[in-house]
Amino acid sequence: MSLFLTLFFLLLASRPSLQASSTNVNQEALSEKQMREQIEELEQNIQIDEKTSISHLRSWRENTCWTVWGVCPGGTYFDETRKMLSPFNTSIFIKRDVIRRVRNVQSSNAVTLRNEKSTITVDTTTSGWSITAEASTGSWNPMSGASKGLSISGGYSSSTTTGQTLSVSESSSSTCPPRHRCWTEAWTAYVRVRGKCQLEPKVTCYESVDNMCLEADSGNHWFFCANVQEYRDKPGVCNGLEGAVDDCEVVTPIMEGKKPFFVEVFFEEPIKSLYPKPEITGYQAGYYILDGDGDYRYFPTRVRDPFWTPEAKYHANGVYPRLDEEVARFKHPVPTLETPEPIGDCYKLITLEYYCPRQPKKYWSKEVGTYYDKPTAPEPDLTGAKPIQEGDEGGGEGGGEGGEDETEDETPPKRLRRRRGQWRTRIS
Repeated sequence: MSLFLTLFFLLLASRPSLQASSTNVNQEALSEKQMREQIEELEQNIQIDEKTSISHLRSWRENTCWTVWGVCPGGTYFDETRKMLSPFNTSIFIKRDVIRRVRNVQSSNAVTLRNEKSTITVDTTTSGWSITAEASTGSWNPMSGASKGLSISGGYSSSTTTGQTLSVSESSSSTCPPRHRCWTEAWTAYVRVRGKCQLEPKVTCYESVDNMCLEADSGNHWFFCANVQEYRDKPGVCNGLEGAVDDCEVVTPIMEGKKPFFVEVFFEEPIKSLYPKPEITGYQAGYYILDGDGDYRYFPTRVRDPFWTPEAKYHANGVYPRLDEEVARFKHPVPTLETPEPIGDCYKLITLEYYCPRQPKKYWSKEVGTYYDKPTAPEPDLTGAKPIQEGDEGGGEGGGEGGEDETEDETPPKRLRRRRGQWRTRIS
């Protein structure tokens, strides 16, 4: 998958509010790989300000019992504050929305992406939580990188805020190459904080009791109203004289200053049905000849960039990265000797490679540059081959019988020598 490599940030309103805010999206894009690298860099440098509590607030009102109704006729108010305790478990994730898409089946012309969506929504902080997460990117360069991190602290309560709507521009500078399908995604970044939270239960009638768990013997008559006592005795409220501790989690959008952290990412994929698959038409010297062209080669021994042409040298094929099934189906003829004389510890075959029966991997060629196996090919026909002599130093470096026309670079770089009854490898 090929991806563009440009970063941009979206300018938004200074603060989330009840009214949806909107802005146009710039058309520059950032590759998925580099976006993930940026997320990883933020994750490696997360700072949590423990001086400002990350907390969750839930409040409600209930009627006051009749015995003390006269002192607080407006009702009894309950406040549950859950404060997150260290250590914290943090992670960053992204929300993805496809905003443009096109399928270009033309053979030579690029086309412009069309809009799939006109708006996207940035989610708000989990309701009731007081938390902010701000990314510090500084003068970050998308090619070289720079110091940046994520600062998390207790912030304004988001219990009454709503999501922000972003308006996507109809125009686009992104184009899709021929025989590709392309799309862009809007990525908004979020941080998830997990940990333990301790409850601080508060009740207010004509006065407040900040920690109900400490006030079991209070002389205030209103405190003994049935609804207050039932709440205090409810499981998960008090643990002895302290508030109960339980698992908790909060999710909040990452901000850059007062703007949500946002990027548009471009993707393109080749349409396989519009590309003919390379056909193996021959073999020699450790590589397969493709489409009848001796200069179009496939090296199965290479993990990366197994294709080769004189112009592109070793390279990858984004449509067909491997031809393993084609290699397995190819019918190799039985190779024969080019000469019966051994060259060092090997024989040269008419397939322009060497067969070295004493090596763990028995084949070598100048083009491959290392020893390799041919599991799908038959063993060579060594009819008429002269035996390899133990201790024979001839041939392997261009000298000796049978090696007079061979240069050092064209012959295997190693030969086996006998030592204490075992074969060992020596570097030439």
